Amino acid sequence: AATIEVAYTDAEMAGVDRAKLVLARYDESSGVWIALKSVSYPNQNKVIGETSHFSVFQIMTLVSAADLGDVRIYPNPLYPNRGQAQVTMDGMPEGASVKIYTLNGELVWEGKASAAGTVSWAGVNKAGRKAASGLYLVHFKRGGQKTIKKISVIK
Repeated sequence: AATIEVAYTDAEMAGVDRAKLVLARYDESSGVWIALKSVSYPNQNKVIGETSHFSVFQIMTLVSAADLGDVRIYPNPLYPNRGQAQVTMDGMPEGASVKIYTLNGELVWEGKASAAGTVSWAGVNKAGRKAASGLYLVHFKRGGQKTIKKISVIK
């Protein structure tokens, strides 16, 4: 993994909630921007993120959603042997719970959506070992609302 630091000026971020800034890289194979595990430092005018793949980077603002209607998972499938280090899930309300299960119902991983409505899964199980190739169910929950999506891992 490598750490990327991107600075910005006050003029470039005028009117933007700088606490919700993230660093993203462009994934050419899927044609989408992938939010990286990032920390925004509004008082220092910079965002720092971690990446395992060098590409084109940009600062983005992610806004949490009002409900679970537009949850996205990318890249899907996850190809860890091709250098894809994580799966990003976005389009959630802040604090939404995310649980990943095997098809047998075994809990693999759990997390919570950030203030920007995102969470990243590094493709590992609760013990920190790489998840096996296969299909997984992702359970999203916020209040009384729930939704289930699928993700696959292909090595």
